[in-house]
Amino acid sequence: MSLPTAPAEAALDRGDYGQCLELLEPLAAAHPITDPEGARIRMLMVTAWMGQGDETSAIATCRLLSRCQQPEIRSQAKQLLTILESPSLERPESWSMR
Repeated sequence: MSLPTAPAEAALDRGDYGQCLELLEPLAAAHPITDPEGARIRMLMVTAWMGQGDETSAIATCRLLSRCQQPEIRSQAKQLLTILESPSLERPESWSMR
């Protein structure tokens, strides 16, 4: 049985991160992170949080997913953690358009 994540994924594709999270939150409440579908839902939520700039929520969830039983999800979470936890570099003024 497939979960109704298609509307949330469509919202994510449109860049409507708030709508995506609204659609995913009830699904996440119904499926624990240890469940394969629950882990997939959380990975979509991480992407939406990253789009909103909510790195705290994204990092916390990626840390949980990095211990996931599913190798693919675990690998993706570890890769995202590397990106999210890397130091931010200042952009030189000359790189900005005016």
